[in-house]
Amino acid sequence: MLALSFTLLLAVPQALAIPVVVRPLQAASSTTSSGFPCFGYNNVDDSYIPRIVSGLRIALIQPVLTATPYSPETRSFYAFYAKESGVITNVTTDLNLLSTNVSSGYAYNQGWGLSYGTYLFFNSIFAVSCGLHLGKNVRVLSDMDVAKGALFDPQNQSSRFDVVVLPFSEYVEASEYLAYEEFVGGGGTLVMMAHSLQYPVTYNSTTNVETFVYGHGWAFNGNYAYPIACGTDTYIATCPWAGNNTDWIGGNSCEASCFHIYKYQGAVVNTSDPMGKALAMEFGGTVFRSYVSHEEDTVTNRSHTSVVAVFVNDSTNFIASYTHQFRKGTVVNFGFFGDDIVQTDPSAQYFMLQGMLVGRGGPGSAGANSTSPSASSTAALASSTTSPASSTSAIASSATTPSGPTTVGSTLGLTPTMAASSKSPGSIPSVLVALGGLAVVVIFTGTVALRRRQAKLGG
Repeated sequence: MLALSFTLLLAVPQALAIPVVVRPLQAASSTTSSGFPCFGYNNVDDSYIPRIVSGLRIALIQPVLTATPYSPETRSFYAFYAKESGVITNVTTDLNLLSTNVSSGYAYNQGWGLSYGTYLFFNSIFAVSCGLHLGKNVRVLSDMDVAKGALFDPQNQSSRFDVVVLPFSEYVEASEYLAYEEFVGGGGTLVMMAHSLQYPVTYNSTTNVETFVYGHGWAFNGNYAYPIACGTDTYIATCPWAGNNTDWIGGNSCEASCFHIYKYQGAVVNTSDPMGKALAMEFGGTVFRSYVSHEEDTVTNRSHTSVVAVFVNDSTNFIASYTHQFRKGTVVNFGFFGDDIVQTDPSAQYFMLQGMLVGRGGPGSAGANSTSPSASSTAALASSTTSPASSTSAIASSATTPSGPTTVGSTLGLTPTMAASSKSPGSIPSVLVALGGLAVVVIFTGTVALRRRQAKLGG
């Protein structure tokens, strides 16, 4: 299965090859100083978008630690997974593939890897017309910057940003993961792509080397690699970060049940949600039509979660774009591999921009950035067939009652699965497989997190 997954990943067309599409605007509401209008389809007045977005402090994350293992130059982790596919004993060979110089990651689409399409969108004239100015209100930060505390003021730990945009980021440092959780909990908005924040790695700034910790069915203690029940087919049930993702992100990767299975024909908009209503007014009842298939998330926490648009709702998966409120802030999750289409699909770009506006004015701001469920958190898709065509099902009221606000703290860095999690009925629980060797994961992640805590206390 791992070998098949590896082959499929290599077969995915690169974002770099995506052609630039000229948008035939139907009735632009305004023209900015760049000379290009910011949306305005169907006579919708979108003049508020550049006005508000240009005043936001936005961090765009360059996912170097994910670009590195995916780099065609070395393939690193994925070359290891392929070589050791089917092995069920400790491995002491090919361990060099589990420690990789990140220079190969920087060489892969300028350090953006599979997220190059997102960078191209931010670097476009159209993005400027909507208020996104790289080097001005948009600052590019690497994974390593975030891990070292770049999201927060070192003096008082206040947030330096209003919005963080996280492209596909499968591999991150533990302290980086904690930083995103703290950023959202403190009132920030995290706009993220699916299939992110899954597996921990470490980074040595002296050697410039990224080292694998666990993921895709393996763990590494520095001396040998050993198989664990945390991989493509078992992610949600057993990975240490899965419970935390359910709690504060509201979803998890659904690799085990939908990896390259569905062929999509767009997502059905939920007009009961403010962002969904804005999308429908602009593009009609179906959005993200250009997305075919890659890797997606499934919603695993309905509490304080508002569905924006749905791809699939069957007996196995609930694949949707959504917003999830965690403490004072909001996670806006594409729910799919949005990097594939955001450079060229106007509805994906509109979703991203509306996500940035959550809590800050505009149609998508109602009820956000509070600990109360949004008005649409009780809306869910009606039961439908088990085929991908179920994405055409209508949205109906659900009898599910949202539970209280989630309260998971920053315990993830010490014991990833021990954090208390407030989950709604039907959520998939997080289970840490009792493998003694996995203690190394706790040591790796705990050490990094503890150092960050000590740095904070030291001012």
